Amino acid sequence: MRPADLARRQQQRFQTMKLFQESAHRELVDRGAEDHIEFVQGGISEKMLASMGHPFAREGSAARGIVGDKKKFAGAGKLFSVSYTDRHGNWRKKKIAQVSAKGIVNPLPINVQTGELRRSFFKSGPTGQQHLVRMGFRSPHASEVLNPKGTKFMIYRGFYSKTLRAKSTSDLGIIARRHRARSQALIQALRKKQRQP
Repeated sequence: MRPADLARRQQQRFQTMKLFQESAHRELVDRGAEDHIEFVQGGISEKMLASMGHPFAREGSAARGIVGDKKKFAGAGKLFSVSYTDRHGNWRKKKIAQVSAKGIVNPLPINVQTGELRRSFFKSGPTGQQHLVRMGFRSPHASEVLNPKGTKFMIYRGFYSKTLRAKSTSDLGIIARRHRARSQALIQALRKKQRQP
């Protein structure tokens, strides 16, 4: 192959890679926005939370859980999807209820009470060379409900990571865990594409 032909072919390959990276970035942003909305759409009402004994409230240093007859509330709330890696290393999703059959209340998703939190979602960018995108919630209640360490009155719900540099899975919030999983999958796809002639 002549050098000119090789250069032209290489240029086409780089262009394909650039388009792939741009579409991958858009995919991460769009799915990340969907995650933000998905996990603030819980279906346990304020009345039911009160009858459960406010299971997300702190009592000392631990969550109370459901006070009283746990079986009474089994399966309550909405079904929502969780992602996990099976024993073969494959990425899977499954649906679980907000309250399990044993009466254990999942901390996510955040329940819809007035809908203010969900309506306050914003997404801005991309900006700069790294195409930085910012997203979150403008509601004044967001800093309490989504607090990455919990508050004096409420347990940590697991929405955002406990710290900005969290590495341990136990310290990562659901938004970061999903972003990490998608990023790893896209990196693998990118490497596979780079190996193609």
